[in-house]
Amino acid sequence: MFKKLKDNLATQVNKTNQTLFASILPTDSILSTRDSNNRTSSIASHDEHENSRSRLDSASSDISQTTGSSTSYASPPRQFVPPSDIESEYGGDESDHETNNKMQKLLSIYKNKFSQLKHAYDEVEREKDNLKNVLQQQQDTHIKHREALRKKLKQEQQAREQIESIYLKEIKLRDSKIEEFTQQLTEHEKFVESLQGEIKLRDSKIEQFTQQFAEHEKLVQSLKGENETLREQNTKRGTLLAECKQKIDAHTEKRNDLVTERDNLLQQLNEKQTIIETMMKNQPAEDISVESLKTNENVDVERLQEQLESTNIRVQQLEADLELAKQQQQPIKSNSDEYQQKYEDLLIKFNEISLNNEQILNDKLTFEQSNKEFQESLLKDKQQIEELTTEIAILKNSLSTENETHLKSYEALTTEYKNLKNELDQMAQERTMYKDKYENTDNATDQINTTLTKLEHDYRESTVKCTQLTEKLNTQHQEHLEELAKLNNQQQIELNNKLKELQEENNRIILEKENQHKKAIEILKMEIVNTEKEQNSEDENKFQTEIKRLQEEITNLSLQINQQKKELEEKSFQIKEFEKLKNESTLSQIELIDECNSLKEQNKQITILQQELDEKKMYIQSIEHQLEEKQNDSTTIEQLKATIKEHEQNIQTNQANNQHLLEQKDKEIDALKQNLSNQQSLYDSLTKENQQIVEDLNKQKLIINEIDNIQQQLISQQSQINEKDEQLSILKTKLDEQQDYNKKYSELEIKLNNILSEKAILENELDSTRIQIQTTQSALNETTNVNMKQTEEKIKELETQCDSYQNEIETLKSEIVSLVNINEENTRRIDEFDDEKFNFEQEIIEKNRQITESNEKIEELESNLKQAQETGAKLRKALQKMKDSITNKEQTNNPDTEIQLQKVTDEYEQRLKEQEKEYNTRLKLMAKEMNVQIEDKEQTYNRQLNEYIQRSRKNENDLVHSSEQQVTSAEERALNAEREMSKLQEQLKEKQLENYRTVQDLQNQIQKLIRQTPETINDATQTSMEDLHQSNGDQHLLIFEPTEVDYLKQIVLAYMTGTDRITMAKVICAVLRYTDNETSLVIEQEKLRQSVSYSNKYYLN
Repeated sequence: MFKKLKDNLATQVNKTNQTLFASILPTDSILSTRDSNNRTSSIASHDEHENSRSRLDSASSDISQTTGSSTSYASPPRQFVPPSDIESEYGGDESDHETNNKMQKLLSIYKNKFSQLKHAYDEVEREKDNLKNVLQQQQDTHIKHREALRKKLKQEQQAREQIESIYLKEIKLRDSKIEEFTQQLTEHEKFVESLQGEIKLRDSKIEQFTQQFAEHEKLVQSLKGENETLREQNTKRGTLLAECKQKIDAHTEKRNDLVTERDNLLQQLNEKQTIIETMMKNQPAEDISVESLKTNENVDVERLQEQLESTNIRVQQLEADLELAKQQQQPIKSNSDEYQQKYEDLLIKFNEISLNNEQILNDKLTFEQSNKEFQESLLKDKQQIEELTTEIAILKNSLSTENETHLKSYEALTTEYKNLKNELDQMAQERTMYKDKYENTDNATDQINTTLTKLEHDYRESTVKCTQLTEKLNTQHQEHLEELAKLNNQQQIELNNKLKELQEENNRIILEKENQHKKAIEILKMEIVNTEKEQNSEDENKFQTEIKRLQEEITNLSLQINQQKKELEEKSFQIKEFEKLKNESTLSQIELIDECNSLKEQNKQITILQQELDEKKMYIQSIEHQLEEKQNDSTTIEQLKATIKEHEQNIQTNQANNQHLLEQKDKEIDALKQNLSNQQSLYDSLTKENQQIVEDLNKQKLIINEIDNIQQQLISQQSQINEKDEQLSILKTKLDEQQDYNKKYSELEIKLNNILSEKAILENELDSTRIQIQTTQSALNETTNVNMKQTEEKIKELETQCDSYQNEIETLKSEIVSLVNINEENTRRIDEFDDEKFNFEQEIIEKNRQITESNEKIEELESNLKQAQETGAKLRKALQKMKDSITNKEQTNNPDTEIQLQKVTDEYEQRLKEQEKEYNTRLKLMAKEMNVQIEDKEQTYNRQLNEYIQRSRKNENDLVHSSEQQVTSAEERALNAEREMSKLQEQLKEKQLENYRTVQDLQNQIQKLIRQTPETINDATQTSMEDLHQSNGDQHLLIFEPTEVDYLKQIVLAYMTGTDRITMAKVICAVLRYTDNETSLVIEQEKLRQSVSYSNKYYLN
């Protein structure tokens, strides 16, 4: 029974636990699915040292995590032990039921808390996910933008490099062309110099033949000089005659123009007289109109008389100018006659001299033939020179065109460069924005990176030390085993086993990298073999001493190894701690993976460098392994190490040199940038000037367009006038018809009286309007007079300014002429300097010839000396032979003869030695004197040449500088004068346009008033048409006949075309009934306008 109760309680407890776990598992499964989607399987693996954020894949892991993270559920301790009796069963059931209820309540509380925690955790993780997504998106956008910026920068750098390369290529091409041209010029100059040398040789030959004719040639040259002076005078006077003729032609043209004007005026007078006669015939009763016409005609006659007087005065002036020109020509002609007589006399003398010379020239026909051949060759040479000059001119033109094209290309490149600069500025601004954004992230990454770099640096140092110690241990173990092999066989076996293991490991490492270092090993082997062959027994003694020293070092290193092993153990413990820290910081690293990508690239580069260092270390290890195998080659290894160090030093020096070169190139780039900036400033100034010029041209074009519009308006007005003339002709036909009808309608005479009274009223109104118009016109005339006076004053001022500017222009022209003369003088001086240079070169040639002659003399003396030495040696041999023969033959003779012979031989030998010494001293003195003289001459010549070259350069530079300054100042003055002239002309044009517009406005007002008067009369005559027939005599001014219409047409046409404005002004004054003073003022103003317009046209032409 008790067992059954216990089983029932266990089942109930299990059921309650299963319900709890069932409520927990779905939420955890949801979380596990979310986490499994966001995290990888590697992060999901739960270690002991990781945080509790990661999730497991299985449900059991979720349950364990929930139990570990939240308050883990456990069955409560049973406070009530059930009794063994049957009665205690009921009480036990009740206690279990109560505990079950309590547990369910607790469970509901825990469920609520857990659900709240779960929701909070989900929200936190959602926010984290969102933040991660936002960060990733921003980082992706920043990376893309950064890559795009890098690409753009690379493209811009490539474009700049291309532009610079193109510019350098063009400069190189231009320099090569210039060099080619200079070479051609030098060749041409050499050819000319060779020709000049040939000419001089032939001249020397000619001078030998023509010494007899020197006096005659001098006379001929003097005659030629006089003839040239006469020709120059004739040419100057011919130019004066041409100028006089031009002036005469201009005066004749002006006279013809005045005559044509006079004829036109006479024709106009005749036409007006005919008009007056017709008017008198047709309308004898109209006295008023006749008087007005007479007054107009009198005014016209007076004006014409004034014009005739002015034309006569002009004709008289022109005739006086012609007489003056003729008077100036007479002394020129007389002088020309005198010069011609002198020329004829000189020709007679020349003919006489030529007759005397013909006899001598007949003997030298052969020489003349040779001279002709030489002249033909000279002509050919001249033709070649001309052809070369034409080629040079063509090449210069091609160079100028190429320069223009290069300038255009340079301008295009500068525009492109400006655009690129603007884009770069924009990119720089954007870059600063992004830099500000990245600084915040970089600061955080820098802190993390510093910690990582420290850890990595410590780790690397420890690994490097470990590798070094292992390498040293290997070498020391091998050496120690070889030394202790005889003493400890057992230890040797153990050590051999260890060494085998280490060698196997080393062999594996070596085999992996043997393929990379085979070539280097072979080279080293060859070097080692060569060194082994060269080494001697002395090296072996050194090796033995070094082996002892190394053994002592091995003992010291073994102690150090033990110490370092302890340090390695400590550092390994630290590394384990660091690994724990790394495991803890994995989650933070996951968040910063995207930010560390840029650092990984740098780390890759560092790893590459480390690999290179490792390779070098392996290379050194291989070398050390070879050292272990060959202990006798330790010195060679040290040498190799020294070479390696030298190579490293060379690499460092090369890096320093490269850095220096880079700095130099950066400086050159900065200089080029400055040059580009200067060129850009020049280009900007030029563009501004071009813009100003373009604006001026546009203004002129607008003025021209306005003139064209005005002409079109005039043409349209003329067409309107023609149409109105046609309308008038139609109206006249109608009037004729109406006159016929008026004869029939005589009954309307009564109404005519009323109309006449109305007409009188209208005439009074017209008079009042005329008075008003007169007042307005008087006011307008006053204003126009004031304006005209002001304009006249301004015109006078402008004319004075123009005269001053013209004087300045003339002075500038004279200065230019003087500069041209100075340049000619400079060229003449340069030619003189060139002649002097040629003379100096000839002197140099002569001195070189003298030097060669002296060298030849020295060589001859040396040959003589050698010959004398050879003869002396021969004599000595002969003397020795003689001595030998004498000794052989006269051994029996007395000792006195031997002594005498020895004395004689000694004397001969002393004489020979003295002669040789004297000869050698003389030669040395001669050579020294010659060398001193040559050096003195060379020094003096070089000094003279340098002084001459410096003087010529100074003179040329001074002349060029002064001429350039004068030319630039003259050009600036001329430009300023032209600008001011253009400004003044524009002002004059503007004022003329204003005056023209005011006149047109006045004319339009007058025409409107004139049109209004006939309109009022036509309105009055609509009631009856008979009054036109009777009132034809009273309204003569308003209804015109065809002759008057034609006359008005001519006047208007002359006014509109600008040929004759005065007649129109007079007609207007007559119509408006101005006084004589007013009419004279108007006519004078019109004359002034005509004179101003004529002067402007003259200046413009």
